[in-house]
Amino acid sequence: MKQLLTIIFFLFVITLVKGQQRHAVSVYIAPNFESGMAIATYYGVQYKLSLSGQHQIQTNFSFSDGNDWAIGLGYLYGFPILTDGLFFIVGGELTLDFFSRQSSAVEKRPFSLVPQGGFDYHVPKTPIGVFAIYAPKFSTSQSEFVDVATFQAGLRFRF
Repeated sequence: MKQLLTIIFFLFVITLVKGQQRHAVSVYIAPNFESGMAIATYYGVQYKLSLSGQHQIQTNFSFSDGNDWAIGLGYLYGFPILTDGLFFIVGGELTLDFFSRQSSAVEKRPFSLVPQGGFDYHVPKTPIGVFAIYAPKFSTSQSEFVDVATFQAGLRFRF
C-alpha cells in the first residue's frame, strides 16, 4: 500500500508541475473472472496523456493480491458518444508481467498484448472521471497464452 501511495503522489506532483488539462492520473481495480468468480484482482495506477482530442498515450503500474505485478504502455482512441463527456475507448497496450510463485523466484513473462475497449466518462466542469474497460490479454507465455476474463474499472483525476 505504501508503494501505491508513493506512486500516486509522484504522478500527482508531475501533473501539477505540467499544469495542463492534457494529463490524467487514475486508480483502478481489475478483477480477473473465471467461471463467474474472481480468481485474482489487480490494483493499479495509470498516467494518461492526451496528445490531441481523442488520441491518448497511457502508462500503468499494477499489482495483484497474489504479489504479481505488471507495467504497461499503450495507445487509446476515444470516440465521443451520446452526451458531453462520454467516450467509447478502443486501443491496445503492451505489458510486461512478473509473477511471484510459492518459491522465492520471480517468473518473468516477457510480453502481453492487451487490446482494450470500454467507456470513459468525464464529469462536466470537474477534473473527475470514471471508466470501465474490457481488456483481454494475449501473452507470449506458453502456460497462459490467452486470458479473456479481465475487466478494469476506475476513478480518474484530470489535470
